[in-house]
Amino acid sequence: MRISERRLKVAHSGLGVGTWELDLKTGKSKWSKELFRIYGIQSDQEGLALQQWAERIHPDDREIILLDALSPSNRSDNPDHQYRIVWPDGSIHWLHTKSTVMLDPNMGPGKLIGVDFDITAVKEGERSNREFAAIVEFADLAIFSSDLAGKIVNWNSGAERIFGYSAREIVGSPVHRLAPEDFRRPYDEIGERLRLEQKTEHLEAVCVTKSGEPIQILLSAAPILDHVGTAIGGAYIMWDVTEMKMLQRQLVQAQKLESIGQLAAGIAHEINTPIQYIGDNAKFLEEGFNDLFRLVDSGRQLVEAPRKVDKTDLASTWDGAVGRIDLEYLRGEVPLAIEQLLQGVDHVATIVRAMREFSHPSSVEMTMVDINRAIESTALVSKNEWKYVADLTTDLAPDLPPVPCVAGEFNQVILNLIVNAAHAIADIVHGTEQKGSLRISTRRKDQFVEIRIIDTGAGIPKNIQSKVFDPFFTTKDVGKGTGQGLAIAHSVIVQKHHGSIRFETREGARNYHYHPASACSWG
Repeated sequence: MRISERRLKVAHSGLGVGTWELDLKTGKSKWSKELFRIYGIQSDQEGLALQQWAERIHPDDREIILLDALSPSNRSDNPDHQYRIVWPDGSIHWLHTKSTVMLDPNMGPGKLIGVDFDITAVKEGERSNREFAAIVEFADLAIFSSDLAGKIVNWNSGAERIFGYSAREIVGSPVHRLAPEDFRRPYDEIGERLRLEQKTEHLEAVCVTKSGEPIQILLSAAPILDHVGTAIGGAYIMWDVTEMKMLQRQLVQAQKLESIGQLAAGIAHEINTPIQYIGDNAKFLEEGFNDLFRLVDSGRQLVEAPRKVDKTDLASTWDGAVGRIDLEYLRGEVPLAIEQLLQGVDHVATIVRAMREFSHPSSVEMTMVDINRAIESTALVSKNEWKYVADLTTDLAPDLPPVPCVAGEFNQVILNLIVNAAHAIADIVHGTEQKGSLRISTRRKDQFVEIRIIDTGAGIPKNIQSKVFDPFFTTKDVGKGTGQGLAIAHSVIVQKHHGSIRFETREGARNYHYHPASACSWG
């Protein structure tokens, strides 16, 4: 008996089970030590009086427990109850109690004995499951699962709202039914990888609704495993990002227009300088050639005059024309003026060509881009942004092959980084006669291209480094920055070109590193 009692105590302690008995005549009770622990009470008493016990029961559950569980005359045929108790610290816990009446041979019912199970964890799990089920059901996301054959098993309301299919219409269909006919293979491959590799998959793709409307989605898929770790299906979450993508394109376009607007005055100034000396040299040539033409006309009149005519006046005119013209000066300066004029024309043509290349038609298709040439063109059109605050140097690897990029958006990224670097340097050199430095380099690294833009700005404070690529975050004064430049750069490089962009910073210098991945690979 003693051994059995010890075993019972160990079992009760490990399983969160407490025992009690209540003398129905005296109202006295006996509690096991585990029951005191379940009630959150530290006590050396043998048990709690009925009134003390009742006070620990949650007010909303007290009546049913006292009347049905503890009163023999009102007991139901199934004396099992789940109820709440309140610990001394105010926390709520759930118990499941089973009890029975022990009869006194002479006096009728004598004792009530029972067992209490702590089911708080179970109840919390049930609540969590209900809350999670509600979240899944009403989330504005498509959440569904599939079996190993890739057929849809569960389908939430969010999926119904996004795709237009009810659960009855779609359950049992293959997951690839949601994709256009020419884009179904990737979904089958995802299902296969979930089964074999058991890794989470992420994909940005196009799906088709029940009405045939294409939508852009972000997909995350994870394997569903059984208790031994074997894949038994897949869980899918899809975000409809159609409107977000449209807004993103609008933001990119707006930011590009803003950048071009900011560059317009600078480009006009850059063109104005060569135009000015083109005009000055053209004026000089005009005046010089007019003098030469007058001299030629005077000589022609002198030569062509009839022999009988007195040529004294004509000779005087010729001598006067010769005297007004410094022929040796014109002989030396006219070729130089022509050379400078041609240089000015070439300078203007270079700026116009760079602007045309920078303002590449905003095609969404990848084209083969000469990275070095794109950088040179962008640096030139943005010259007015940096030339007063920094000396820009380039170290462009000559062995870079053409790289597939969306040319217009790639140029915009380089522009954003150059302008941002120039502004950072300006904050340091403002009010001084000094200049900072801005260096752009390219390198071929295996099958990738690395672009570094290094500046001598103030660096990025540690407390805001995690926000650098956040949309609308800016450290500039109101009206001087939209907070979109680096956010768009990150979006274009990471999402559209599947590359990476990161920075290194220290006090006195800021380094941007652009590492295009597969979008800028070759071979």
